[in-house]
Amino acid sequence: MTTICTTAQQRSAIGGKGSLEVSFVQGQSVVTSCYATDPLKLLVPKRDNRAAWAYVSSYGGGMVGGDEIELDVQVNNNAIAVLGTQASTKIYKDQTGRGCKQLIRARVADQATLVAVPDPVTCYRDAAFDQTQSIYLQGDASLVLVDWVTSGRRDAGEIWDFSQYRSSIEIYLDEQLQLLDTILLNSNDGALTAEYRLGRFHCLATVILAGPKMIEFGETITAELKKEEPTQRGQLIESMSPFDHGFVLRILGETTEMTSNRLKLRLGFLKTLLDETPWDRKW
Repeated sequence: MTTICTTAQQRSAIGGKGSLEVSFVQGQSVVTSCYATDPLKLLVPKRDNRAAWAYVSSYGGGMVGGDEIELDVQVNNNAIAVLGTQASTKIYKDQTGRGCKQLIRARVADQATLVAVPDPVTCYRDAAFDQTQSIYLQGDASLVLVDWVTSGRRDAGEIWDFSQYRSSIEIYLDEQLQLLDTILLNSNDGALTAEYRLGRFHCLATVILAGPKMIEFGETITAELKKEEPTQRGQLIESMSPFDHGFVLRILGETTEMTSNRLKLRLGFLKTLLDETPWDRKW
């Protein structure tokens, strides 16, 4: 029998661990193994398309100080896996001094594809969050990974008011490190609302496109960005950087909605890959 923890002390004593495996069986991608412990939850809905879908969630809709979540994902040969979240990940005020930690490790086999498209992370006042995502691609595996964060609860007057947000992405190809990308937002380095930091912007997104299936899409986005003329004090800022086996797209928006809409535009090609986009049935 599973016990649902209701306090930060109880939750931190458990730690959330999970594993997910997706395989290509009889011409279809299916979840062949799924396991999670509190406060982590994995939801696996049935979809009538070529990908297997799974959503990460947690009791209380977020993480409290002391929570540590580890998730291992295996996408086997030729399979397509979509990994999302049930809603935005809320990082509550840290009252423990330990912060919250999340580690996601994914191995994507030859000819397989992982599409990781969570909702954004929203940190409350004085929250502390540390995340590492390590993706191991093999052979001709492909990856779409979205990692984004909002300024917080604007309606409550919390704008970039957390103590620390750190998110690190590691991309390996055949066990060789290809990309290490880390964003560190620490209030001890100065106000995050300062003009020389995040200023008027309220959402920051990073998108990784890697592997042979993503090269054409990455080149298309790069060409589109080159045609667009930058404007002073624009509501959206975008940049695209190539690396050996893919691209890094960054989007900075004055609102979460603007950033979300631009993400959906840039990743519209997912419909051809998945038969539907990750947002078609969500909102």
